[in-house]
Amino acid sequence: MSVPVIVVSSESVSAAAKAILLIAASGEPTRTAAVIPERSPQLAKASELRVVRTRPKELRLGEGCSCCTVRGDLLDRIRKLARNGSTERIIVHATPDDDLEVLAKTFTVADRDGAVLDREASLESLVTAVGIDDLDQNRSPRALVERIELATVVLLDGPGAGTDERARAAGIVGALNPDARITWTDTVPDALAVGQAAGDPRFDPDAARQRGALGDVLRGADRRSASGVSQFVFSARRPFHPTRLRDWLGSCPAGILRARGTYWVASQPDVAATLDVAMGDVAIQVQGTWWAAVPAAQHPAGPEWEAYRARVWHPTFGDRRQHITLITSDLDETVMRTALQDCLVTEAEIGQWGARAASPGSPPSTGAESR
Repeated sequence: MSVPVIVVSSESVSAAAKAILLIAASGEPTRTAAVIPERSPQLAKASELRVVRTRPKELRLGEGCSCCTVRGDLLDRIRKLARNGSTERIIVHATPDDDLEVLAKTFTVADRDGAVLDREASLESLVTAVGIDDLDQNRSPRALVERIELATVVLLDGPGAGTDERARAAGIVGALNPDARITWTDTVPDALAVGQAAGDPRFDPDAARQRGALGDVLRGADRRSASGVSQFVFSARRPFHPTRLRDWLGSCPAGILRARGTYWVASQPDVAATLDVAMGDVAIQVQGTWWAAVPAAQHPAGPEWEAYRARVWHPTFGDRRQHITLITSDLDETVMRTALQDCLVTEAEIGQWGARAASPGSPPSTGAESR
């Protein structure tokens, strides 16, 4: 039988230690091993817990591609623990610098002998420990958001926090990851049961990736809560004005928990760009070229292409569009929509950009069809 592995992720060493001890206490500590960073202080009150120290070491398997990069140190240590016969459960402390996707692949990528760690030790749960102050003031907001999105259990810590503060924190975490179980350190003073035995979903990196892409929101799933968290999709056909969009992104409201989507600006009409916001951390990437910028003779053919055209094509702008999903906390949706609308090229400005923004052979247009 495969030994279950639980990963504990936290920016705070003390919070991680607290979570590890709580999890260890839910079973037999003497048959539980904790794999912790070499430089982390010794776990307090962990005399019965077997502690194994490690230094992160990445290893590239297969042809050396990034998709086959694993944690070589964990691969070796966890395999030894799983084989010794005295370990029933393994807890791994992931630091803020750890790449959780690389860590997860360590269990599923075959090593040079063709062996897969998952057959001996499987990644069952990811517990993310979060202090509620981190939700408002955090040095690495994107890392925090991604860890919450990946988690099967989120352990919140808020000593002295009032009812409203706790409800808001739980609402934010629930909006970022509606599948995670949320619990509080003061409600589990002695032990924290996690994993399938506790009814938690099994760790699934693919599902976590989909949560981060906000695909469920686009499909209409409701992440709203009574604590000021809301969701909406901003859609438009006109391009963004480059200067106004830059100014808006530069002062991105702190209440935007997550924003993902595709957009275009009038100054670069051929470029399909992606926007990714995580608690004020803004990332922009070039996704590719809009089909509208490609000569019609080079367009694909077939039912999928025709369905795509029927779904998104605009008589002037082709498939160029703004389509951004937002999850916000304590922000007025109407105000947010208006702010984004104000970043678009106006009726008066559309002529300036029209020749560059129109599909090949299509004249620039004004009025309702360009909205």
